[in-house]
Amino acid sequence: MMTDLASTTPQSLGRDPMVGLRLARVDGFEPAIALGQDELPTYLRRFTMLFADDATMRRGGFGRVTRAVNAQGEAVALK
Repeated sequence: MMTDLASTTPQSLGRDPMVGLRLARVDGFEPAIALGQDELPTYLRRFTMLFADDATMRRGGFGRVTRAVNAQGEAVALK
């Protein structure tokens, strides 16, 4: 199940869902699956530029996790 972070609570409050999100660029991202050379650029674009919602950040153990959304509106966890 995919949750669209950009379409949750903020819209019901009557404000732009992208306001207050931080642009996060992920460097050194490695795909979890083997990809062909023609598929790799598209896959990297999907996960290297994210919009993070710092209000959802949680700390614990060795780090923190924040909800984020990519340009296609897919919700992801930014660790």
